[in-house]
Amino acid sequence: MVMENNKLGTQLIHEINFPILMGCIVAYAIGVGLYSYLGRAVSWDLFWFGISIILLFITSAFFLNKHFSIIGTRVYINETNFTKKNFFLLSSLTTLAMGAMLTVWLLAQTRPTFVLFLLLGSYLFSDLVYALPPFSLKKAGYSAVVYAFNIGVLSPLFGYYLQSNEIHPALLLLTFPAIFLLMAVFLANKLESYYEDYKKGTKTIMTVLGWQKGMNLHNLFVLFTYFSYAVAALVGLPWRLSIVVFLSMPFAAVQFWEMTRIREGLKPRWKLLKAASVGSISALAYFILFFLWLG
Repeated sequence: MVMENNKLGTQLIHEINFPILMGCIVAYAIGVGLYSYLGRAVSWDLFWFGISIILLFITSAFFLNKHFSIIGTRVYINETNFTKKNFFLLSSLTTLAMGAMLTVWLLAQTRPTFVLFLLLGSYLFSDLVYALPPFSLKKAGYSAVVYAFNIGVLSPLFGYYLQSNEIHPALLLLTFPAIFLLMAVFLANKLESYYEDYKKGTKTIMTVLGWQKGMNLHNLFVLFTYFSYAVAALVGLPWRLSIVVFLSMPFAAVQFWEMTRIREGLKPRWKLLKAASVGSISALAYFILFFLWLG
């Protein structure tokens, strides 16, 4: 019994997508960082409660997705899988309830507004359509879209709004273009396993699009990221922030070049492609965070 519980606990941890959670934490910190950069005092109580709500909601979606993926298999009706199915459902409901409790506390400590309810509702909605039939975006291969939306839009907006009760235009100019780079990263990291995923019937963003369209979109996303930042600089993003975001371009250029090589039929250098893709979004986040908090 103890060994079975330990095995379930290990599987529970295995279902948590830690890079996505880290991405949400960083994006949330960028939102709060802009608030600090504008010379305002950060409420650390709100900071920690806000990030806890995000992590609990998203983790609940991971567990709920596993619950429904077990139901979707033809062999789930046996004692082991029945126990596992219920375990993941209970874990999902527990984390969701914890997030709801923190949300109630948060609403009691702040001035509830329509925008705050909209942001919280958007988190809940995106996490439900990620896992819940008939949508099941994870199973359908569109989990990357949910991840990019949560990281590039919701997390920074929630972080800033929780502190200020307003949405600053500069925040949208700073974070929205990162959605395209995130999508490029997800595409780059799913290309190597494309054949295996396709053969097994596993749907990912790359298998849904097809490898040719996926590679073309990858390069377009990389280009559009920095084109969007250039436009943002012209329409109101402070020039110091504009310079910061372009410091990640060398990594993105390598990422673009490696994908172009593969598209032209040259031998893939998978490690370099993945390292460059992770490096591009990591460098972008690092330079923005460093400038907002310490610059």
